[in-house]
Amino acid sequence: KKFIMKPEEQLWLNTLVRGLCDSVGLTHPNFDISEWKIIKEAREWLGSEDFKTICSYLKLNPDYIMKLHEKIETKTKGKKHITDRIYSAIYTRIIRLRTSNDYIPS
Repeated sequence: KKFIMKPEEQLWLNTLVRGLCDSVGLTHPNFDISEWKIIKEAREWLGSEDFKTICSYLKLNPDYIMKLHEKIETKTKGKKHITDRIYSAIYTRIIRLRTSNDYIPS
């Protein structure tokens, strides 16, 4: 069974994954702003009402996504050179989470 997402869901999912990546320093391909500022803003965004709203739109538990963020932070230290692969892996994991029968959103 193939999982189809609406365009707005794809937008929210990409926003969520971009924020997760940026918060741990995986800021590529942002070239127009200082990396430290991107990281700071992304970390402030995590757990915010906007973050929770996006999770809600995607039917994801924000607490689970924060735990996922902790794992991402631990596993990506020193791996900025593979940002695109990490981004893709996070995106795929969240897609699988949304299609899993054993995931129960809050």
